[in-house]
Amino acid sequence: MNSKRSKTKPDPELMTNEERAAFYSKKVLSYMGLCAKAGKLRSGTNTCLIEMEKKSVKLLIVAGDMAENSAEKLLRKAEKLGVKNRRYGESDALAKATGRYGAGVFGITDNEFADTVAKAIDNTRSTGGAFDDREEHQ
Repeated sequence: MNSKRSKTKPDPELMTNEERAAFYSKKVLSYMGLCAKAGKLRSGTNTCLIEMEKKSVKLLIVAGDMAENSAEKLLRKAEKLGVKNRRYGESDALAKATGRYGAGVFGITDNEFADTVAKAIDNTRSTGGAFDDREEHQ
């Protein structure tokens, strides 16, 4: 049997808000998995703090379910150092996508990956998807 996949890409503009949020959320997790496989992802609070100090982290992602005090400390540090940052998702889903279980903080060290993931997170936010609805961080 010769089955062919549809060659048409899904058009987010034609989706409902729920479908669009799921679409972009899946993209975020997929991109983060690619970052991990490419060796462009750091995880864990201390590792990300050290890598931010070295200026190697281009995007800091803090899980939305991380303790508020810890998350605020990391986000303030990122802003102070000029690192783009987002509060997004749940640590279990992010850890599963990246293979970094137990982590709630992730640093992307590649500019192109960082821009792509940040854009996907922002697109998820604009549709009311899984994100932290506090004020926007840098």
